[in-house]
Amino acid sequence: MLFRAEEKKINSARAKRLCQSECARIARERGVQTSDLTKDERKQVENKIKEDMLKRAEPSEKHLAIAFDRGAGLMFFNAPQNSFVERFTAELRKIFPDIALSPLVSTDLSPFLTTWLNAPSSMPRGSVIGGEAAMEYEDSKATMSATDLTAADVQTFVANHRTVTRLSIVLVGAAEFVLTKAAEVRRLSILNEEDTGSADGDSGGVPEDRATMLAGEMFLNAKLLKQIFDWIHEQCVLEDGEGDFLGDGTYLLSDGAGK
Repeated sequence: MLFRAEEKKINSARAKRLCQSECARIARERGVQTSDLTKDERKQVENKIKEDMLKRAEPSEKHLAIAFDRGAGLMFFNAPQNSFVERFTAELRKIFPDIALSPLVSTDLSPFLTTWLNAPSSMPRGSVIGGEAAMEYEDSKATMSATDLTAADVQTFVANHRTVTRLSIVLVGAAEFVLTKAAEVRRLSILNEEDTGSADGDSGGVPEDRATMLAGEMFLNAKLLKQIFDWIHEQCVLEDGEGDFLGDGTYLLSDGAGK
């Protein structure tokens, strides 16, 4: 299932400059200072400029692709940003009040990601660290590259109470993806050339239309995504049950691809 939406955006910095310029022009005509204009007058100028800019702005096209696994009760989303998934599921709940939509994993995965980065040997069998890690401590954030991940100061960084919030993981021979603390899979890449080759052969080539290609990729990756989330659930669910499956067997998986 594929949904398409058009969205218009304006350059806020340019809008601010135009607003300042227009307010200065109005002030000159009145023989006063720009600061003499009232707040309401400046707001009217700002709204008029933004309205004009929106009229001239070219719409950008965004897509939300959804794949269903009815047998497992799973929904896979491929969206440019999480807000698309949130808006879609909010509408679903309005239409079907009794529908149960829950994340596959409710546990914060940061402790697992931090442990894996600090001690790569603790990674689950068949997986290794990829080329990216994002960490944060209070208001401080940092993204480490593949080269940085092999440096000794990474252990020091983690030991100083930094929390890993995003980690690139390679499932050897299967896929590489970025796993976030919210159990989102981003930038999924299939590594098994034999499987991807047969899939391309079945599809009759890469479609030129981006929307069609997006939907095709979503369905080709859905099976692998399920395997990944099964792996996450097996490795990251706490013994006391926290983070276990929620709801009545209907789960919501968010794939933040493209972010």
